[in-house]
Amino acid sequence: MDAGTPEPRVCHLHRVPDYDGYGFKLRAEEGKPGQFISDVDAGSPADTAGLRDGDRIVRVNGVSVNNEDYSQVSYNRQHARKPIWPPSK
Repeated sequence: MDAGTPEPRVCHLHRVPDYDGYGFKLRAEEGKPGQFISDVDAGSPADTAGLRDGDRIVRVNGVSVNNEDYSQVSYNRQHARKPIWPPSK
């Protein structure tokens, strides 16, 4: 890993009562594989879990999503029963 690449980390993201969703958006970056985190809402489950704008999702529930498109990652995220496991920049 080069000096400019952050170390991967595990974030445990849980649904919480009285909060609709997880509090972040997915986006793709041209020329880069995977899906990325954007627009993390302050105080949201994503914020509490430590997700940051620009994080790349590499696994959901321990399953690699590196080669999955937006709709596949979004479906996995919405139907997760266990914590969601993102990111690495």
